[in-house]
Amino acid sequence: MTIKVGLVGAGWWAHDVHAPMHVYGEKTELIGVWARDPEKARAFATEFGIKVFTNFTELLDQCDAVDFAVPPDIQAPLAIEAARAGKALILEKPIAADLATARELASVISEYNTPHIVCFTRRYNHQTVDFLDDVAALAINGNILGLQGHYVHGGLLEGGILPPSGTWRHDFHGILMDLGPHAMNLAVAALGRVVKVQAHSGAFVTITAEHKSGLISQMVLSGSVDVPADDFQETVYGDTGIANFDVSTQDHSECWENIYNEFVATVQDGAPVTVDAEEAVHTQEILEAARDSHESGTPILL
Repeated sequence: MTIKVGLVGAGWWAHDVHAPMHVYGEKTELIGVWARDPEKARAFATEFGIKVFTNFTELLDQCDAVDFAVPPDIQAPLAIEAARAGKALILEKPIAADLATARELASVISEYNTPHIVCFTRRYNHQTVDFLDDVAALAINGNILGLQGHYVHGGLLEGGILPPSGTWRHDFHGILMDLGPHAMNLAVAALGRVVKVQAHSGAFVTITAEHKSGLISQMVLSGSVDVPADDFQETVYGDTGIANFDVSTQDHSECWENIYNEFVATVQDGAPVTVDAEEAVHTQEILEAARDSHESGTPILL
């Protein structure tokens, strides 16, 4: 069965990542695009040789699945509507702009048993799996002591990959919601669920998280560091050694190939995915706690 996919969004991420996944994939067909800007949508549709939809309801009527490549505040309400219409979902992270909406989306997905996948990109790489296996080995062979890491890039600098205006990433909350999901989702995968968060901002966004295990993780985030490529690293320390995660050695195309294959498998066979909406909600809980901690100057209990 070929899965008919409607794309929501006509920006650079939709153009460079989401659309090609279906154009070149053998088990999906990109039938059309809808975007808030009709002119961008028309140009996008012309380039890819697909239909442009004038409204979201029309797109839902003609597809089996919806692939979202829009900001979280746009994605969530449309994804809720799509799930209620019986459509499978490819969701970007974070899945919503706020925790309440993320929970609502996850609840609707559960109620309608919606096939879906959440694109925490780096979780879908074999080297990430190897890192988590190394962490598990540290726990078996001794005691884990904690985790430290950073995710920085130069996307917000002049000439960077992110546009200077019209993007939701250009402030503390933006960079927290853009890089924070990757960083904290992996920290949770390594050390377990988080129960307390404290965040600070200055030259960097800094998140200190206490996990249910009692272990501490510390992450630094910034989109304003002049580096040639994304610098995302996490190190778990144990009394018998360390486990290292580093995206510089990862093949990004493998991540999207695995996202595509997992999505097809969950639609066709109900197979589990690496990251689902429930896990994404816990990541959202951490981010909202970090935002509240930044504003209050105090730690926040989850």
